[in-house]
Amino acid sequence: MQQSFRIKIDEPCHEEWNHMLPVEQGRFCGSCQKKVIDFTAKSDEEIIAFFNNYNGSSCGRFANEQLNRPMQQLELKPASRFIRYAASLLLPAALFAEKGKAQIGKVAVRDTIERIAPVPEIIMGTFMEAPLAKENRVSGKVVDAVTKEPLAGVSVSIKGTSKGVVTAADGSFSVLVQSRKDVLQYSYIGYEAAEIKLSKLADKNAVVLQMKQAPKLMGEVIVVGYASKTTCTVMGTSSVIRTTSYTVWEKLKDTLMPAKLNVYPNPVAASGTVQLSFPDVKPGMYQIRMFNSSGQLFYSFQKQISGKNETEQIYLNSHITAGMYVVQVTDEKNTLIQNSKLIIQ
Repeated sequence: MQQSFRIKIDEPCHEEWNHMLPVEQGRFCGSCQKKVIDFTAKSDEEIIAFFNNYNGSSCGRFANEQLNRPMQQLELKPASRFIRYAASLLLPAALFAEKGKAQIGKVAVRDTIERIAPVPEIIMGTFMEAPLAKENRVSGKVVDAVTKEPLAGVSVSIKGTSKGVVTAADGSFSVLVQSRKDVLQYSYIGYEAAEIKLSKLADKNAVVLQMKQAPKLMGEVIVVGYASKTTCTVMGTSSVIRTTSYTVWEKLKDTLMPAKLNVYPNPVAASGTVQLSFPDVKPGMYQIRMFNSSGQLFYSFQKQISGKNETEQIYLNSHITAGMYVVQVTDEKNTLIQNSKLIIQ
């Protein structure tokens, strides 16, 4: 038998305890024709002693707090000879003192309030010994595939679950897993999202995940000239051509708009509240959405904006995975107004 174990009942029995036939150590169930041992009044030490000598198959009656937790056995060290000798000298003196006190003074009469402990939940069923589950973790760091520099703020999660973490400043992470069949997925803005099966990891305590940068269009920025021509015809015999030159910046500077969406605080805690403000948005109905870095939609709602500097709040669920998210605003025609990055810690 293992030194550490817990008791579990997979399928609780719903038979009435008081209708069973009383027998030694418990009762006999006529429905399943088995003896049901009553453990509700037994200590952990008594339960451990029972299982040390138990080889049969039976059912048990347990209090809920006795199940699915480690059984603990107290180890009492024998007292030294000096302590036993001192106790033998002090005991008569203590008894004499108590006797003297009992004969002196008045007897105080007080009302006694009996505290009734709450009745524990009782569970019956076929019991079994189960080993204590060990905490499984995968730990390591995320780096750039080319520079090998650590990446901070990478979202690392277990695929298909809400369990996940964000890498620290040195790129390190540690995440709880259930089994080697789990798939570890990781994503970061500007990098290609990737995933890996835990079964392919040689050492789950020293994992190095490499991320490749997403393809980008790069090149030298060139300011080019732009000319417009105006032609006028006079008396049908001569033309006057007027040419006006512009640069790309001069053509664009008048169309650049201030931020239409502000997101704060940023970063924000997983159980926090995100404040949205719209400093320069025209009145109308707008759609607000929040996606993770993989494109999965988490929040979507409509808001009627009547003027500038209006605000809105998003109350985050405490179970949301830490990582990089995008808050998107579109108008009634589904035209993109603005995307804003949001980091959840």
